[in-house]
Amino acid sequence: MIGRMMKQHRTQDIALYNRQLVVQSILNNGALSRIEIAEKTNLSSSTVTRVVANLMTRGVLAEDTRHIRTIGRSRIPLIINKDFGTLAIIQISCSRLSLYLFDMSLSQLYMSSFNLDGCSIQDLVNLTCEKLSKFKEEGFKKGVWGQLKSLGILYESKKSSSEILSPALSPFTQNEKNLFISKLSQRLDVPIFEEEDSSGIEQLLRIDANCIDNENSKTLNHAAISFGSKILLTVMQDGEPVVFKEGIKTDITSQVFGSGETEAQIVENLFHSISLIGTLFSICSVFLLYKSTQGFTSPVERLIQFIEQGRISDEKFPELIPVVVTEDDNVFILVNQLRRNAMFQDGACCFDVY
Repeated sequence: MIGRMMKQHRTQDIALYNRQLVVQSILNNGALSRIEIAEKTNLSSSTVTRVVANLMTRGVLAEDTRHIRTIGRSRIPLIINKDFGTLAIIQISCSRLSLYLFDMSLSQLYMSSFNLDGCSIQDLVNLTCEKLSKFKEEGFKKGVWGQLKSLGILYESKKSSSEILSPALSPFTQNEKNLFISKLSQRLDVPIFEEEDSSGIEQLLRIDANCIDNENSKTLNHAAISFGSKILLTVMQDGEPVVFKEGIKTDITSQVFGSGETEAQIVENLFHSISLIGTLFSICSVFLLYKSTQGFTSPVERLIQFIEQGRISDEKFPELIPVVVTEDDNVFILVNQLRRNAMFQDGACCFDVY
């Protein structure tokens, strides 16, 4: 009995792994034929054929009919089926809430926004669900609505010229965020993910996207520091994220921002933090992800200025790579992650093909 159960679990693990390999190869490379998938995944042609057939039956993949010619089926390009489902992003700033909907090809289907003034958490939940329902009705008529698979919440921090010497502020308190997510979960019954600015896994996704064709030590061994309502650090060693006590990201806000410190002290704190990271880890580069806001000079911009002016020496520093992150970048990065999660979550529900 135990032997049969172990064999069944092993078969399920193989099935899930193969399905994820196939999906990941298309997510990474775009449209691929069955032959190309076999080459990139090192799976046998027969395994790829079975897995692809299963994924197409479930609606995850589709053949790119725009490129179907008089060629063998094994050479027809396969793509993520845009109608497999719908992805939603809620972007919350200090004064507005914006709702975005995307299909699985990441084409934007819908966008709406409204002011937060005078709105309670329950009001925001009601407005969000009303807009989703309205689009669902219109989408059914136009044939552009797929089942809502996942929802991401992106909290945009706020800055003003008077807040130069303090970290950016989040529009919601933590209790308000928890309440908002709880109420949305009860109404929508879909997985909900939240991010702040360009934090956490978004850093890794963005850097991977920027360096996808640059497989060197800069990509495999780097740190990323994201500046938003918190200052968050992630580190990659040999292409794998370092796991800290809090997970793959760790909060270093207190190491940079103290109480009543001058701008020069904050820049010096950032300098020492980067130096320490370079000492603790074998890294070739540090990506500094921040927003460029008119009337606001970020610690990243000031640090670069200090280095250029010779006020700080970066001789022993890893290479510093400033990356300006826009709101559109954040939305696109998060919806990319939602799509990956939706693809793999579906893969975890079916083990009949390996």
